[in-house]
Amino acid sequence: MLLSGIVFFQISEAYTKTLEKEQELEALNNELVSELERKVELEEMQYYIQSDEFIIKKARNEFNLIQEGEILFITEE
Repeated sequence: MLLSGIVFFQISEAYTKTLEKEQELEALNNELVSELERKVELEEMQYYIQSDEFIIKKARNEFNLIQEGEILFITEE
């Protein structure tokens, strides 16, 4: 009787640990998916930042630069 109680306790403890590990694994998988999505977003941002479109927009908006043949008009706000 005592032996069966000990075996039951050990099985119960092992089952609990297994459930905890499965939950931990699921949480880590969810975190991995989130990080992979973030990686894609960062790669897209990097691609955009290296594009001519971004560079031209930044030059116009922050430094008031213009392209050849354009005229710059500055208005007071």
